[in-house]
Amino acid sequence: MAAFGDTLHSARAQRGLSLIEAAQQTYISRFYLDALEKENFSALPDGSTFRRGIVRHYSSYLGLDPAVLLKLYEEASGDRAVEPLINQGPPPGMSNGLGYLNFSMIGVVLVLCLVGFAWVYSVYFGDSTRPETPTQIIATLTPMDPSALVIPSPTPKPPTPTPEPPTPTPEPPTATSEPVPTEEEQEAAAEVTDDTDIDDEPINYELTSEEADSSVAASVQVEANGGSICIAVTVDGAVAYDDCLEDGERTRYFNGDLVVVYTSNEALTYFYSATSPGGFVMSDPLADGPVTHSFP
Repeated sequence: MAAFGDTLHSARAQRGLSLIEAAQQTYISRFYLDALEKENFSALPDGSTFRRGIVRHYSSYLGLDPAVLLKLYEEASGDRAVEPLINQGPPPGMSNGLGYLNFSMIGVVLVLCLVGFAWVYSVYFGDSTRPETPTQIIATLTPMDPSALVIPSPTPKPPTPTPEPPTPTPEPPTATSEPVPTEEEQEAAAEVTDDTDIDDEPINYELTSEEADSSVAASVQVEANGGSICIAVTVDGAVAYDDCLEDGERTRYFNGDLVVVYTSNEALTYFYSATSPGGFVMSDPLADGPVTHSFP
């Protein structure tokens, strides 16, 4: 490591800063800072002005003199500042020492002189005659005999039309009250899904898992034991499964706060959960028929 890179590295080490901390506070990539300290100038971005700007900003952040560090950088990298070219010749558009600006000023002065001459000529040598002011005519009022005045008789007003009575608005038909289903009928309609509404994919995999999930309130698996059954499962109100199981088939685990299972035959339905991995039946296994169970 030469003088330039060693100076930057020593200054950063004295301040107890890492490359990541220096990069976060200067908004300069730590790869560029590491390349400066290791004098790996090929890793820096192209452009002499951009490179010199990085050196100036990093040296100021470390409390070093940017002018001294720029000189060390030029000696180490060979990257010199580009001096601007100074054109010592006459500016473009000059002819015999007179530019466009001088010609413009001369034109403005000539126009002002012509305007002034025209004004002086019109004042002192123009026509001295002035148009006479026209005499103002004042109208006078001549008294008139009131008997000679012809006053038209007032026109009689037309009779006010009698308003017609408003057309009666037809009353809307009274709605016939329909019987409101009971809560048991509403729950049964929400839980039981007709076979014609079965989706192409019977399982909603977003609500299921291969293993029991003990982090939720209910994690239930259903098995057909002794024959085929048809079940419908809802998890937190969303349909998660609606299909039939053959004897010995199991579903995935249904996970949620409330799992509702409808089975076509309770005697052939076996349940598994996170708390009962060995399986269980909900009631008398000899009682066959459809039933609905809720977990937990």
